[in-house]
Amino acid sequence: MAYVISIANQKGGIGKTTMTINLADALQRFGRKVLVVDMNPQVHATKTYGAKIEGENTIVDVMKKDCSAKEAIQHMPMGDILPGDSLLNQEKMYFNSLTTREKILKKAIRSVDGDYDYIMIDTPPELDIYLINSLTASDGCVIPVDATQEYSIQGLDEFMKTVKEIKEDLNEDLKVYGILISRYDNYSDQLEFVKNLPEFAAQYGIPAFESSIKKNQFIEKVKKLKDIENEDGTVEVVNRSLFENYGYSRGAKEYAAAARELIQKVEGV
Repeated sequence: MAYVISIANQKGGIGKTTMTINLADALQRFGRKVLVVDMNPQVHATKTYGAKIEGENTIVDVMKKDCSAKEAIQHMPMGDILPGDSLLNQEKMYFNSLTTREKILKKAIRSVDGDYDYIMIDTPPELDIYLINSLTASDGCVIPVDATQEYSIQGLDEFMKTVKEIKEDLNEDLKVYGILISRYDNYSDQLEFVKNLPEFAAQYGIPAFESSIKKNQFIEKVKKLKDIENEDGTVEVVNRSLFENYGYSRGAKEYAAAARELIQKVEGV
């Protein structure tokens, strides 16, 4: 049985996708088999993995029961991904009309949770049917907070209310593995926030990761690597792994430390 973990916060632009991808990549470096599920209509994780959407089965097809999760998973150079789909936006009304709408994803991924050690879910940046599905399907969540953006910190109030409601009504076993700083810089106020993160997290009754991710050029640079177009017209998908391309970088080392800490929190080892 896989550990299902959502990377979630109800704010956009705070590094959820980047954290999902790099934690998944780092977990693989520690010998874990990982599946990424893209529940974000912006499909940034899908694009980074180089997975196809058009003409392929996606998360929409899986949730509508037009195919199984196994039939939709794509095996890419970075790892396995259940690709997202921008059609999630227009299908929202349909999914909201279903009687057991909150548990669609949980039921859909049940068939593959024996094939992986971890299933990492990249969630949308708002409270909607897809975030609710993600948290309902999860054993726990990691909360990214961008110390360079004040609204990211302020948004934690809203998210913790959502977690409380999910635990009360849909998933009483949902854990919060902790707040993980997704980005910070050398400004004194940000350094102070990182230093005092355990006290800040304690206000919500949740833990904080000892690890944190400092702003790093290689984390952004690796996502912009272009696929290779061959002379015969075929396209070779580039491996956009931070660890494969810039394993010497501070960003890679910090994500490795965060993944090691996550393993300790989840597996107790």
